[in-house]
Amino acid sequence: MTTRNPLSQRGMTLIEVLVALAILGLVAGGVLVMTGQSARFAAASEEKLLARIAADNAMVEALITTRPLRIGAEIEEQALGGHDWLVTRSVASTGVEGVLRIDIQVGRKDGEQVLARATTLKRGRS
Repeated sequence: MTTRNPLSQRGMTLIEVLVALAILGLVAGGVLVMTGQSARFAAASEEKLLARIAADNAMVEALITTRPLRIGAEIEEQALGGHDWLVTRSVASTGVEGVLRIDIQVGRKDGEQVLARATTLKRGRS
């Protein structure tokens, strides 16, 4: 029976090195995927936040105006945060005399998706 001296084995086998590299590659790939998803999520969150700010701005403008609001829809372009937005303001009667419903929708100028909505009621005449 031969016994090996544990000190005589000095390195890793080729199989061990390949397995370690494969594990390292899987971990590095996972990190890259997570980083990409995080960047896309951050960009989408920023876009929705800016759209909400644009909707809030349009709502405040509709609420503080002293001129009578016209029943119907108006579309205007607005620049905010380096993006161009389409802001749609719809004014409708509520059936209660002197109360109007104001709906705001905001989307990107180059797309059809609505990214933010806001609705309120206002006393006034049409």
